[in-house]
Amino acid sequence: MAFLQSFAAGRGYVIGETLTDIGSALNYRRENLLRLLSMIVASEVDKVIVAHKDRLVRLGFEFLEELFAKFSAEIVVVNRDERAEPAQETAEDMTATVQHFAARRYGKRSYRRKSLVDAIKREVQGHEEAQADDTDDEPPPQPGEMGETS
Repeated sequence: MAFLQSFAAGRGYVIGETLTDIGSALNYRRENLLRLLSMIVASEVDKVIVAHKDRLVRLGFEFLEELFAKFSAEIVVVNRDERAEPAQETAEDMTATVQHFAARRYGKRSYRRKSLVDAIKREVQGHEEAQADDTDDEPPPQPGEMGETS
């Protein structure tokens, strides 16, 4: 964040407010993204500074650029990777999309699986502790007492 603030100061931009979101750039319901869009539509913002274009949104950046321009706002991207080929960008976008939806789908399963495994571990540990308590009071079994045959 300090890097973006020094970038803005070096260009003579006045920072009115700093908005940050933690979450996937594929999530278009992030609190501060929605707040930013409301501010843009209300003409309260003239510049939006982002480190990378995919930090604001993963897909549809060009749409947001056009939308912001309609409300006299500009998106300033500090680290614009001009070397990336369109095919490479598309592959990266597709990979990010698949990872996002796979994490949403399998992450929930993983959480349920982990919860189940933890519950089983607690049950087994409790059972082992109960057995240990039972065996502390009794002498160890002698050969032949447990149905052993010679």
